[in-house]
Amino acid sequence: MAGDIKAHPALLSIYASRLPGLHKRDGSYWAKCIFHSENTPSLNIGKDEHGQWVFHCFGCGAGGDTIAFVEKVDKISFAKAKKIVEQATGGNWEETKKKSDETFSKLELENTKELKRYDLKEYAKFEIALYESKEAKDWLFTERGIQYETARKLHFGYCPDISCLNKTPRSEIQDISGNGWVITPAIEKDQVVCIEARSMARKEFARKTGMNNKVLFGIDFISWDEPVYVVEGHFDQAIMIQAGFRSVSLSSSSQKLTPEQRDILMSASVIILAGDNDGGSGTAAMIKLWNELQERTYRLVWPKEMKDANETFLKTCNRDVEVFKELIENLTLNAYANPIPGVKSIQDILKHDDSEKAEDRPDRFRFGISAIDRMTNILPGSVIYISATQTSTGKTQFTLQETLQAARKNDEIVLNYQTEMQDTEIGEIVTANLLAKERNEICREDRIDAAKKLKDCCYYIGNNPNLNTANEVLDLIEAGVRRVGATVVVLDHIHFICRNEKDEIKAQSQAMQRIKRMSQRFMLKFFVVGQPRKPGQKTQGKPIDIYDAKGSESIVSDSDVVFYLHRDVIKNVTEETADNLSPEVQFRCMKGRNRGKGSAFCKLFFLGKIATFREVSNAEPPKTNSEFDF
Repeated sequence: MAGDIKAHPALLSIYASRLPGLHKRDGSYWAKCIFHSENTPSLNIGKDEHGQWVFHCFGCGAGGDTIAFVEKVDKISFAKAKKIVEQATGGNWEETKKKSDETFSKLELENTKELKRYDLKEYAKFEIALYESKEAKDWLFTERGIQYETARKLHFGYCPDISCLNKTPRSEIQDISGNGWVITPAIEKDQVVCIEARSMARKEFARKTGMNNKVLFGIDFISWDEPVYVVEGHFDQAIMIQAGFRSVSLSSSSQKLTPEQRDILMSASVIILAGDNDGGSGTAAMIKLWNELQERTYRLVWPKEMKDANETFLKTCNRDVEVFKELIENLTLNAYANPIPGVKSIQDILKHDDSEKAEDRPDRFRFGISAIDRMTNILPGSVIYISATQTSTGKTQFTLQETLQAARKNDEIVLNYQTEMQDTEIGEIVTANLLAKERNEICREDRIDAAKKLKDCCYYIGNNPNLNTANEVLDLIEAGVRRVGATVVVLDHIHFICRNEKDEIKAQSQAMQRIKRMSQRFMLKFFVVGQPRKPGQKTQGKPIDIYDAKGSESIVSDSDVVFYLHRDVIKNVTEETADNLSPEVQFRCMKGRNRGKGSAFCKLFFLGKIATFREVSNAEPPKTNSEFDF
């Protein structure tokens, strides 16, 4: 094994997970020796003259490198111990990246948007303004404990009036626009790609318009040979860097990392997730990211009653940098000792947004069709099954329409695995839906117009025709979820991916069980599209029951929500009729674990030529638009 692997920072997690009470004291790591009985810690963990991790007990004399430690503690062979050590320093992120990128591509009809960037020389005026403003430097130190040298290292700036960034501030901050703002930039390769500002008058934020608003602040601080701490907020990042740690910052818990940012983050030797300890959205965001990154990733929990790094530094450590540094090192050891995501106390479960109604949760799935949105509250960890009376009812178009709406309006990141539709067909449907224009009349200019409506929407489409089993497809979807940070997944459809299995029913059951686990592990809203059973002579063309789902009973039982679409068959089909099914749609919520306040039934109208479902009054017949033929 190469020496640099034996020196890898991730190896400290091997000791922390096997030595209860391991802590840092006076620059060294100590624990009670597990090879003999003692009352005072005499087992030391540190690095030798070659920089490699070693252990030594001053009581019994036991010692050696990390492989020897694992071999002795786990009572296994050298080969097995060596493999454990290698796994702790490696991972399969590159494999995950390759698998996802070969299949899923972002829905981008045309690239039309260029973002502003500034050279550091252009930005320097804000840094000079901070240097010259005693008031701003005093505010940073008094309110946040940030020393000027730290602020200078991070290129913090200052502007007396927010109009220096944007000529017309938004209405909520106009009363404090001239009360002083601390500037925090995101810098990539000596260029400023994002500028944020924090008011010194009250907790308000602003951004320079036209710049990248999905940045990871501080990526230049990431290094392969040291852990990186992911925090939530620029001042938390500043406090971590002030204490000598490498750190990057998310703007808020709602920010979702792009695939490229995940690659940069995974270039670090160890990732420590140290976001807000609020028991709500901040905690949930960190746990989701923990599950997605997995390898060499740990979650740090701040002391009781402390929300984040800045508050911990100010209150728990009383602004003492050395005390804070030692505390972080011991909290990191605690994180190393708890490497399994998903394990939490009942107190944590009860604290998680229990006062917020399900319908008011910001992370619930929101349908664009209001009647459907009121039927049920779909929360992260849910599986939603969508089927229809018969094929060609429009369930794929419906699912595409509503998940695209969620990506555009509600900042969902959608991963859509399509088994039958090609990318060109999907692009055509999306353009028709967004522009309300007939599919067969779409041209390149229309795709450009549709792309403008997509803006920064994160919607990924993919299919791999070479996969022959459900598990292969779900492996690919899981890789995609980890890669792009999906919050919504669409599998269209489940019966297709199980078609080549020897026992289709068993394969469907196992697939649904895995989908359920994936939805809970990665906090997903997972849409599964499926087919109905072949109708009998008496039921043909009629609405179906909840248990008429084709195949395994577990498709329904493992789903949290079940939706069915029904369209009557047109008996007298003419040459002018574009569809042998009525455009009137009966939409039913057949199952919902978290029912909403609305009815479980509504009527829709399917405008087939523009691939759009619209809501109509249940009391009135649907009104048609004369420009469309059905």
